[in-house]
Amino acid sequence: MLIHSLWQFAVNSPSLSLFILGSIYLILSIFLSINVWIRKQSIEQSLVYSDIQRLPLKPYSKAPQSIWTQLFQTVSIFSLIMAGASYTSAFILNL
Repeated sequence: MLIHSLWQFAVNSPSLSLFILGSIYLILSIFLSINVWIRKQSIEQSLVYSDIQRLPLKPYSKAPQSIWTQLFQTVSIFSLIMAGASYTSAFILNL
């Protein structure tokens, strides 16, 4: 029943449903970007603290990225692209 009503809504007003879909993608992209930023900051911070504890200080190296950070970053970029495509489609349908 819910799927049928959502389908009817999408068929009756495609530009509004594309706008809503684009907004969902945009929110997902922002959330995942913040998550990636927090993960990178925590990894870099842990590297700085571990470097301080060693006596011969090694030069600061770039923090390794975990598979989750790379996945979140990829999905974030994809969501941003999909949001742009949804907004563009909604704009074209309104012309």
